[in-house]
Amino acid sequence: MPDVRSILVALLTTFAFVASAGCGDQGETTLRDALSREGVDVAALFAEPTDAELARLLASWEADRPVPENVREEASRSLDGGDKLRVLSHDVRGVRHHGVVVEPPGDHAPNSLPVVMNLIGFGQEMRLEVPNDAAAYDGAYVTVLPSFRGHELRVGDDVWASGGDPYDQCDGGTDDALAFLEAALMTTPTADATRLAVIGGSRGGNVGMMVGVRREDVDGIANVAGPTNYLLEELLDVPNMVPLYANYFVAGLLEGSGNVEQARERMLSCSPLYFADRLPPLQSHHGTADRNVPFTQAEALDQRMRALGRAVPSYQLFVYQGANHELSDELQDIGVRVDGFVGSLF
Repeated sequence: MPDVRSILVALLTTFAFVASAGCGDQGETTLRDALSREGVDVAALFAEPTDAELARLLASWEADRPVPENVREEASRSLDGGDKLRVLSHDVRGVRHHGVVVEPPGDHAPNSLPVVMNLIGFGQEMRLEVPNDAAAYDGAYVTVLPSFRGHELRVGDDVWASGGDPYDQCDGGTDDALAFLEAALMTTPTADATRLAVIGGSRGGNVGMMVGVRREDVDGIANVAGPTNYLLEELLDVPNMVPLYANYFVAGLLEGSGNVEQARERMLSCSPLYFADRLPPLQSHHGTADRNVPFTQAEALDQRMRALGRAVPSYQLFVYQGANHELSDELQDIGVRVDGFVGSLF
């Protein structure tokens, strides 16, 4: 079995945004100030969503599902442990995207292997790097690793760059994950599409939950320190969140080219809290001293899930007292819990 801890380290790439557009260039002291100076009613921007807003989003997702086009195998190789790695590319909404599929060693019958999709966090390097000693999850699952838009995929000395805006990391990232999953399933005869789990850390946890919201056949999700609600004004005061808002969520408002409705739709599209009734079985992990994704994010979803009557085994939150976003000292325990959770799904 591969080291689950090493998988989680890759997934939990820290929120470390590289630029903060529109804030600071003209002497603004905060992003909230910058929005106010553009005439934005900040309270209205972050008001609770209406049923109509949520219904419109659900209808739009149903009517316009991301479909992989022009799927191509870019490379294949055997990894150190004998696992087979393939690099796939495809177009999603007109943008070229890349990712990796890893199959365990040996001969396997068609449709015989469950599928685990691993989703990485958002880091300064904006890169998914797959080493030669990588292996399929648990040695028995087809393992799907999408990169994300605006990111590099590196396998050994080879590099593939995906197009698109890296700050479109949640809604666009979910499109990337959903489309690449389809590309992986259609090109991997051993994969059993009826047995599907998702593991994600940080941004990947957020995207993983949104994959579960938007795709009904996900058997379960393991979320490690993923955001659950971006429609929250207090996140404007979290330094590592500010560039995401400035470069994506409210960029149009800061530039005078967007409106509040569009900004709210972008935030809601990345907020699984408001679609919790659509989430499959979920195991979550969060540290109480997380400086990147505040623990209140996990608490809010926990309250919502409990209100829906969700409890073990359908839902469980593991809380790590005093732990920060990287959860460095807790990864081994998290790995054991995630491994047990995924194994219980099939």
